[in-house]
Amino acid sequence: MKRTEAEKELRILCIYDLPEYTDRYCIVMEKHYPHHREKYDKFRDCLSLSDNPTHPQGYSQWGVCVIGPHLGERITFDSLPKNIQAHIRQRLAKE
Repeated sequence: MKRTEAEKELRILCIYDLPEYTDRYCIVMEKHYPHHREKYDKFRDCLSLSDNPTHPQGYSQWGVCVIGPHLGERITFDSLPKNIQAHIRQRLAKE
């Protein structure tokens, strides 16, 4: 799947959707996990989100992941709901 302009601008490598989980969306960043890069080159920084991450019971947390089908269906930034797009932009502006 080709990356969108928004994904390139935000330095997002790919996005996955797994609707049956609390951390439904996985936003995989271009950069690698910095520790032990030579041993764990496959790990990427990622932002995991619920479908309403700003709600008091919502979920929005940085972590690391390995890209693969276990993350769900690959989608584009433009196909995300507007509230999720805005939340991602806000979180990335803080980093």
